[in-house]
Amino acid sequence: MPWLYPLLGDSAFLVRIVTLESLDQIGDRKALPLIAAKLQDENALVRAYAAGAIAQLDGRKYIAEIQHALETETDDNARVGFADALFLMGDEKQFSELLKLLSSSDYRVRSASASALGVAELTPAQVRSALEAVSHAARNPLFRADRLTMERVEKELGEQL
Repeated sequence: MPWLYPLLGDSAFLVRIVTLESLDQIGDRKALPLIAAKLQDENALVRAYAAGAIAQLDGRKYIAEIQHALETETDDNARVGFADALFLMGDEKQFSELLKLLSSSDYRVRSASASALGVAELTPAQVRSALEAVSHAARNPLFRADRLTMERVEKELGEQL
């Protein structure tokens, strides 16, 4: 939907995020070049959502850009989105990155990582590893929010065994 494209440059980061989600939901693959540009957005959450939209739209030609962004990224809020997107597109190395982010000092990052693991297509061995890591995070929450997320994901992963 071309009329959405200008909203990717809106001054409000939440508008940019909702626009990325909208383009993903409607399956607008023509927007992939514009979405990929948001991997360099000033806001870490926008960068994370851009990576997620690229993965959902099967933008495999942007894998190298996401990998490069992950290599240089310092904000865990973006790192979790990059790792999740790359894992979704087949980069098995990102599984360990998602597990590592469960120990972040930011409850939002912990929750995002757990949620990503909860919906990912995992091998039985990965399910066991993720369940162990999520259970540990549930026993050591930062706040109620991440504890509740860990408990939900713990249940989801347990049902996969």
